[in-house]
Amino acid sequence: MDSHPLAAKLCVNGNCMIEPLSNELVDPVFELMKQNMLSYYVRRGDEWNEHKIREHFLAHDGIVIAKSGQVIGFSFYELMEKRIHIHTLQIASTYQNRTLGGRFFKWYRNLASKVGSEVITCGVYESNAARYMYERVGFKEIGLVNGVVRMALPLTSTGLGLVTSPQP
Repeated sequence: MDSHPLAAKLCVNGNCMIEPLSNELVDPVFELMKQNMLSYYVRRGDEWNEHKIREHFLAHDGIVIAKSGQVIGFSFYELMEKRIHIHTLQIASTYQNRTLGGRFFKWYRNLASKVGSEVITCGVYESNAARYMYERVGFKEIGLVNGVVRMALPLTSTGLGLVTSPQP
């Protein structure tokens, strides 16, 4: 769960908005994830297994935005060779469509420039409206696998080729 050392807080006018996930915010993070994602699991006929979900995401780096001690957004990501993969990005429903997603993408772009990433990737359920938010910030659809739209945001002229070329 420890965040990458280059994943420092993003501060604006002295107010830190995004910070590494701390132990005390783990439970609220997964409560928000369940609020946002349970309906997608049900529609797909997938089981909501909290233990497996926590185990999967806590194996990756996490960042969070909290307001007055309440988690209003978070994301888990993984640094891979020349790319950052966003495993999930969740915003509390009362804060959606209010620029928080943009703050996360600004943070990810900043991290990408520090670590030399050429592309940011993610997957989003085909029926999830967040898909259009990703498109608005420049992500391109690169595939569809089991109802999940694979998306990529190239940061260099060669970035998209890193995720669209055939894998050996």
